[in-house]
Amino acid sequence: VEIVQASVSSDDNEFAVLANAMLDPDSEPLGPDHIAAYFRGNVTDRLDRYRPVFQAATDPGRYPLLFNCTAGKDRTGFVAGILLRLLGVDEPTVLDDYMLSNAVRRGWIAEREDEHRLRIAESQGVPHDEVPETRLEASRALLNCDRHFLKAALDAVHDRWGSWEAFRRDGLGLDDGRFAAYREALLGCHQHLTCRQIRTTVSHSTRRAPPGRTGGARCRMVGSWTTHRRLRSPSTPEATWARYSQIRSRRSPPTTPGTAPATTGSWAL
Repeated sequence: VEIVQASVSSDDNEFAVLANAMLDPDSEPLGPDHIAAYFRGNVTDRLDRYRPVFQAATDPGRYPLLFNCTAGKDRTGFVAGILLRLLGVDEPTVLDDYMLSNAVRRGWIAEREDEHRLRIAESQGVPHDEVPETRLEASRALLNCDRHFLKAALDAVHDRWGSWEAFRRDGLGLDDGRFAAYREALLGCHQHLTCRQIRTTVSHSTRRAPPGRTGGARCRMVGSWTTHRRLRSPSTPEATWARYSQIRSRRSPPTTPGTAPATTGSWAL
């Protein structure tokens, strides 16, 4: 297993600024717009930091591959959303996929919200049930997904490059041959699939973080046995499942029940 850590944000990124302002009684609390600015900045200011991640994520030789970040919603969600759009998935479907992180992390979010409320109350010198709503809004922005966050990044792609093809070639540096190999590895002869079927095909399998990772993280996996087991349901098109059975048998070694699938690549953002 190859584990690679990629630093895609500075220590004083928008999340750190928002968290500090949330607890500082002398600072004006910041809200969701601050997180949306981070997503937009991934495209306008930090794309060079993300290029190595996209190079790895589109390399079929690394599959199966898992990538995750601390909370599993922002850096991970940004990468997953961009990959889906590059594959032709429509924007509403990509945003729906991003918002799934709220559902699968609901318990973790509730625990962190309670912790934030207590810390804010202590910093403000007020009872925990009298924490100002503006401070709680900052907490929710840190912990939850919002469609506007990822949409800010998607809009920035259109504003700067005009098309996803131009962004893929000129922004991410993924040439036609590399992208064709990536698309073939995921979709193969079923490249006519609908947008929702492509999303299922890429199958960013929702799982808790592996040991040593933050407990609330939502990991994204491509080409794993876990992914294929989750795909096998009555709603999965038979042709799609047949294609994935081929990929599974070709790329993933057998595992015994209850053990984690083998991975050839693991990226921590």
